[in-house]
This record gives sequence, structure tokens and C-alpha cells, in this order.
Amino acid sequence: MGPDELAALDAWWRAAAYLSVGQIYLMGNPLLREPLRPEHVKPRLQATGDAHRPGLPEIRRQVRELLAA
Repeated sequence: MGPDELAALDAWWRAAAYLSVGQIYLMGNPLLREPLRPEHVKPRLQATGDAHRPGLPEIRRQVRELLAA
């Protein structure tokens, strides 16, 4: 895989990850056309078995850090 293909794959992967996280955590402003604010984030996620998804608590922690900054 060449550098251009690798860069395109990386961009696709980051966009797909953003869309996944946005669907899980954001209520509004999904394209971040304005700075992220607490009211854009869902107040409480549905109990969907986060214990089976070890990455979700880490993402949640990072979102809280971004909002606190």
C-alpha cells in the first residue's frame, strides 16, 4: 500500500470512527459547526451493556475532558 492509499484509508477510518462516536454521544451539532458544548452531548446513555464494549468508557472520559477544557 502506497503513502497516498494509506493516507486515504486513515482519513476514512477517522471519519467512520467520528460518525460512530457522534451517533452514540451527540444530541446536536453533529458536524461541529459551532464549538462543542455540554448541551450537545446526550445526558445519559441507554443501558446497552457497556461492559461488553471496553472502549466506550475511555471515549466517555475523553469527551468529558474535552468539555471541561
